[in-house]
Amino acid sequence: MSRRSSSRRTPKKAALSLPTGVSTGLSSLIDGNESTIASMLSVSISQNDDTTKTKLMTALTDCMAMNNLSAEALLARFFHAGLLRSYCEDRLGVSSKGNEATLAARIARAWSKPNFEPLPNDGDGAVNAASKSSSKQASDGKKKGDRSKEVNGSTKKRSGEQKQNDNQKGGDEKKESSTKKRKVWASNEPRPSYTVTAPPGQLGFTIKQYSDDFIVTDISPSCGAIQPQGKLRTGDVILAIDGFEITSEDDDNSPTK
Repeated sequence: MSRRSSSRRTPKKAALSLPTGVSTGLSSLIDGNESTIASMLSVSISQNDDTTKTKLMTALTDCMAMNNLSAEALLARFFHAGLLRSYCEDRLGVSSKGNEATLAARIARAWSKPNFEPLPNDGDGAVNAASKSSSKQASDGKKKGDRSKEVNGSTKKRSGEQKQNDNQKGGDEKKESSTKKRKVWASNEPRPSYTVTAPPGQLGFTIKQYSDDFIVTDISPSCGAIQPQGKLRTGDVILAIDGFEITSEDDDNSPTK
């Protein structure tokens, strides 16, 4: 029975001997990422435990030996891109662009040097990565906020200008509607006449209220085209355009400005 059980046992592989650069690299990768790597390998660790790094180094080495993995394959298969990017920036001082496979190859090339030495560890790698991410998000948020303020400011400015224009337009329309009246002249009532002098090249003109008796507005010629200089009676309808000189032919009905 014991002989049969012995024959079914899986032979235990010898501990993997790592090159110096790879061993140094794995040790530097663990620094600041103990909790992440322990969770990934299902290794139980305690805070302020001096044996934590040794436990994790052993677990990583066993993982490579059992799965016949190189350092590059271990990094690409088990480590996420965020951790590898932080390691490239903080401990290698190299580019952090690329996916897991690209980053793993870049790190493995650095570890392949026998005299490999990582940059000094400034602190918890995971915390540093989170801090950088938060700083970037804050910077992006500030830029976005500045752009929003710019857009909102421009929108408010345009809205204010539009409101001012609308108010001015409404006032002009109200003023125009209030003047759209004219005296209905009786057939036997004399109509005062005026000479209207137009600027060169223009055919319309503006008539305002020059006395309490009558108002001439709404102006489009009611009896044919009006020449730059011609006669206008107060009962006529004319095109309202500014810039014309009006003089009275009737002394008793002189326009009063």
